[in-house]
Amino acid sequence: MRIIIAEDELLERKAMKKFIHDRFSDMEVIAEAANGRKAIALAAEMKPDLILMDIKMPGVNGLEAIEAIHTADPAIQFILVSAYDSFAYAKEAMRFGIKDYILKPGRKEEIIQALLRVEKEIKADRQKKKRRKENGAALETTVYG
Repeated sequence: MRIIIAEDELLERKAMKKFIHDRFSDMEVIAEAANGRKAIALAAEMKPDLILMDIKMPGVNGLEAIEAIHTADPAIQFILVSAYDSFAYAKEAMRFGIKDYILKPGRKEEIIQALLRVEKEIKADRQKKKRRKENGAALETTVYG
């Protein structure tokens, strides 16, 4: 699973990256963004599976970035990471299918479970798409073959 970490605090980004690298051999942090604008650009360029997104960032905040990224590519999944325990943020983020909301500092077990849950959903989604494509090809062969 390809991951972008969007977090304005350098130490938080580095800690998240190390945490993922040390615990998940099949997950790769492909980029880091210090603000929402950079996250939007990186998402368009690198096509991640998942973005760990902080809410409060300078300039374009996390919710604005999620909206822009989701509009451009609805397949990208998000986990919100925030120091703010605000239902308003979580509720607004739900419009874009946010997969989880982790309060900083996140408990290791909570982060592990969220990442595993999203990875499982992404794999299931890919299997569905693959089956649909195979069924479509089989139908095409039957109709036109």
